[in-house]
Parts: sequence; structure tokens; C-alpha cells
Amino acid sequence: MPKHTEESLRELVEKLRTERNNFKSMYENAKDRKHTKRLESKIAEQSGVIELLREQNALLAGQNETLKLRVDELERMVFGKHKRKDPPGRSEKDSPVSLPAPAGPKEKRPPFSYRRKTPGESEVTGTENIPVSACPDCGHALGKAKTVVRFSEDIPSLETLKILLRAVTKLSIGTGYCPHCRKRKSSVPIPPQTVSLGENVRALACYQSVIQNQSYSQISRFLSDFAGIAVSDGEIANVLETEKARLVPECEAIRERIRNGGTVHCDETGHPVAKEEQGNYLWGMTNPGPGSEVAFLAGRSRGKGNAEELLGKGPEGRVLVSDDYGAYRNLSPKGCHGLCWAHPLRKFRDLKDSPSLKEAQRKRCAAIYGAFAKTYASLEKIRKEENARHGKTGEWRTERIAKAEAKLRASFRKLAIVKKGDPEKLKTLKESLAKNEDEYFVCLSRPGIPSDNNQAERMLRPLVLKRKISQGSKTQKWADAFGVLATVLLSLKAKHPDDFFAKYHELRKSLA
Repeated sequence: MPKHTEESLRELVEKLRTERNNFKSMYENAKDRKHTKRLESKIAEQSGVIELLREQNALLAGQNETLKLRVDELERMVFGKHKRKDPPGRSEKDSPVSLPAPAGPKEKRPPFSYRRKTPGESEVTGTENIPVSACPDCGHALGKAKTVVRFSEDIPSLETLKILLRAVTKLSIGTGYCPHCRKRKSSVPIPPQTVSLGENVRALACYQSVIQNQSYSQISRFLSDFAGIAVSDGEIANVLETEKARLVPECEAIRERIRNGGTVHCDETGHPVAKEEQGNYLWGMTNPGPGSEVAFLAGRSRGKGNAEELLGKGPEGRVLVSDDYGAYRNLSPKGCHGLCWAHPLRKFRDLKDSPSLKEAQRKRCAAIYGAFAKTYASLEKIRKEENARHGKTGEWRTERIAKAEAKLRASFRKLAIVKKGDPEKLKTLKESLAKNEDEYFVCLSRPGIPSDNNQAERMLRPLVLKRKISQGSKTQKWADAFGVLATVLLSLKAKHPDDFFAKYHELRKSLA
């Protein structure tokens, strides 16, 4: 064993100390690297979680925005539209878009339109002379006598109205026994009840229910108060069902006339049925123009088959005008389905006024609304000009319309481009415009095609009021009856607003 001097031992100790320190340092570094790797792994894991949370947050933000807009729509449906108040310091003049002004000044109403119509001599049922000989203030005699004619429109006094309205007819119906038939026969069918409702009461009940939108209780109260006739809800239901059976042939004839028109408007609305069998919707169709007949199917689902049943088979080239609800797709050949411009215009308008959107989003929606409104106004101008010219000369200037349409389509495509930051509802509207571009320009393809579906909405308005009063139908049977009665009576009222009762009487007599 070699001998170590003191100096060599000192060097050996120093060397061992150094190695020990190196090992200690290496151990510490190894621990740090292991810890660092664990931290890096955790950071990577958390980064993935953060990214996932960001995606979920964006998704939830979009869903929240969509739900808020849906709540806005429902509030407008239930409570009506409320004008949005401008924030402090901002007024309507600060709007980010200026909408096109209406074409020409607003037409002034003539003075006679504010006055009641003067009755003709044949309409006067009585006269009353009211002379004056002395001044009612001072008693002096009056000179330069002059007569001023005025008319007073009134009804009989309320206490005598019940006497005038009610008519009770005693029927003495002859009967006899027929030995050949071995039955007792009568001159007319004998009602099973001793007292039954006459034809005029039946016609009035149908008029009150369909035209005046009255409920059973309102009809019953009116007949009791003004005619002294007590009628139960069951009797009213039987009256309406009987009238429906009588008017079915006329209902089918009306449907065929509408189907064979060159253009058909179609729309649907809610119609609850308490004992639902088929659905809670009402479908309707009509032709363009004032005085057009209407046809309905009530108590149905919102499925495509109801639109097919209502529209039936029309002539070749018939144009269907509707909103962009999916049930109307592929019901007409290409180039024969026109979409309503007013629907997206209203949706853009509601978006720009929605309190659920941020100010920057509302400004973007307002800009799109302004661009769409301007394009729509330009389209309406060219469409009305060419339709007016066609009505006078029979000429349809295809080349001029094609040039105008090309410019309008360019503007249409530009505003339909989806951009980053668009609200989800706005994206959906833009995508719908881009997808259905051709359908929006069908109104320029030939004369007489409207650019909106307002005719169908006007058609449904009385039935919406009826629904709000009566809450729909109790049974599917009454829903079917209501569809027939509404078809015939509202069509008759549209065609003959001034002599509706005479025409209704003639129709009932012809179908008796």
C-alpha cells in the first residue's frame, strides 16, 4: 500500500470534494430537468384545455347570441315591436346608413275622403223638417230663409231592435200516409225539434264567426241581446258544420280557380287545435291583386304535403310566390318559384335594431339593411315601370330588364358575402340569399309577378285575429269546417265587399 504524504492527502480530499460537488450539481440539474419536463407537460396539457375552452366559449357565445335574437323575435310576436331608444348622445341622425327616400312626395288625401259618403235618394228612409223663425239667442225674427240639407245615419232604438230582428214563423206542414210506400209523407222535411233555427240566423252565425271573428259566446250573446234568440255553443257548432257541408262544392271550385291562375301566393300561420289529430297550422293561397279569392286548409301540420294538397296541379308555367320556408322548395319548375323580398328586408331591419347585439354588430347589420333596401327599391322601380308599360303597350322590354337585372344581381351578391365578425343570424340570412339568388329575381322574368308575398300575409290577417280571439279550434272536425267556411265567405267578401249579403244569399240558395 503506497504511502501518502500530507500534501497528497490534501489533494485527494480536494479532488473528492470537487467530484462530490460535481455529482451534487449534476443531481440538482437532473432534478430540475425532470421538474421542467413535468411543468412543460402540464403547460401543454393546460394549453390544450385553454384552446378547448376558447372553442367552447366561442360556440356558447354564438348560441347565446342566437338565443337572444330568438327571444327578441318572440317578444315582438307576443308584445309587438317596441321602438329602440337611442343611447345617450346618439340620435337617429347618427345612423351609420342612410336609407333610400320614398319615390316622390307622399300623395295627399282628397278632402272628401275624410267625410262620410252622402246617401242617395233611394237610401233615405225618412225625412224630418226642423224649421226656425226666430233667433234662438235673442228672439228676433229671422229673414232670408234658407234650408240646409244634412243626413243622419242611425239604427232603430235599441229597445225596438230586438222586435225588428226576431221573426217567428209558424209552419203548418201537411202530411199524409202513402199506401204504396207504406210511409207517412210530408210536403217538406219535418225538423226533429219543435223549434229550430231559420236560414237567416244560420247565415248570420257564419258571418259573425268568419268575417267578424267572433267567438261562440259572442255570437250567442249578440243573438240573445238583439234578437231574443237563445243559442248554445253546441247549436252554433252544428250550424257551422251544416253550412260547411253545403259550401264544400263552392270551396272546391274556388280552389281550382286559384290553382289555375298565372301566379299563386302561399303562406302558413298557427292555428291551434285542442284535440289535435293532424297539426296546429293553417295554410292559405290566393292570387295577386285586390278582390282575389282565397283558399285555406286548417288544423294541419307544417309538412310539405299540405302545400302540395293546397296548390294541386296548376297550368304549366304557373309561378309560386312564397317566403323561403323549406316546404315550398321543388313545388314548381325552375324559374317558376319567386321568393319574397320583404321577408329578408324585415329580418335585416330587426337585426339592426336588436338590443341583443353589440353596437359594432348593429352598425354592420344596419349597413347590410341599407344596401338591401336600396337594391330592393331599385328592383321595384324597374319592375313597376316595365309592368306599367306592358299594361299600356303589351311590350316587355327583355333587353332593358336584363341589363338592370345584371346590375342588381351584382349588388345582391356583394351584400350576400359572409364576412368575419358577422352575427350568426346575419350569416344565416346571407347564406340563404346566396343560395336562392335566382328565386329572388323571378319577379323580373315576366309581367305581373310581385316581388313580395304581402298578398298572402294580408290574406291571413283576418284568420290571425280570429285565432287570437277564439284560440283556434276545439276539434279537427271544426278545423276542417272552418277552412271551408273561411275559403267561401272571405272570397265572397273580397270579390263583393258592397253587396256581400246579397251574393251570399244567392249562393246559399243555389246550393240548397
